Amino acid sequence: MVFWRKILGNRLVVISLHIAVWVLLFIFPFLVYRIRVDDHLFYWKEGVNTLFIVGLFYLNYYVLIPRFFTRRRIGIYIGLVALVLAGIGLQQALVEYTFMRMHGGRTGRPFVMAAHYVGEGYAMKTRSGGTWPLQRDRRRQRN
Repeated sequence: MVFWRKILGNRLVVISLHIAVWVLLFIFPFLVYRIRVDDHLFYWKEGVNTLFIVGLFYLNYYVLIPRFFTRRRIGIYIGLVALVLAGIGLQQALVEYTFMRMHGGRTGRPFVMAAHYVGEGYAMKTRSGGTWPLQRDRRRQRN
């Protein structure tokens, strides 16, 4: 037990562990969802969103919890957490709007998933080369 306390007491080890966990968190969605994204702006958008959430984690851990939660100012703490959650929503909307404006000038389509027309309906290409069917566009069925 003393051995682990020495290792975890080393600041460099703790920082390295934090970085490793955050990097794993960054790439986890790309490992689980087998979808190929053709646009590099998607990765920038995901990076900005995830870095913002990481920053809010450390804000909560180093500022909000010690100053409000541990001093039994629970009402103020809950109010600030609600404000932070509203800030996350605003940040997500602003980033989505900004990147959609940047990308919209090129194709005019959303860049989250690349849908390709396959036979009767739409399909999404996966990393393995297969396709994943999506719902057909109702406007195309009327024509």
